[in-house]
Amino acid sequence: MRWTRICVAAIAEIAARRKVEVQLDPGVAQAADRISIPNWSTRWRMPRNARAIRIARITSGAGHDACNLNTVMPAAMVFVPCKDGISHNELEDATQA
Repeated sequence: MRWTRICVAAIAEIAARRKVEVQLDPGVAQAADRISIPNWSTRWRMPRNARAIRIARITSGAGHDACNLNTVMPAAMVFVPCKDGISHNELEDATQA
């Protein structure tokens, strides 16, 4: 919620400065689900150390199948950093350098 307030305040400030009217539509709000696989990070520890892969725990608003599967079975998602931060786009590139 803190980030929501910060974003709304920033949008209001920019709109006032540029003398434009902005209407915000909250869209669909869904609480984040926790990863349901016990000790998921320890399962990645050996490959991560072997390949020097950096792992970070993140909160995602992604509405993928794992969100629905998580209600009936253990599910998780793995996000891979893409070149230049571009994802969900035809320019996405996640090949290993």
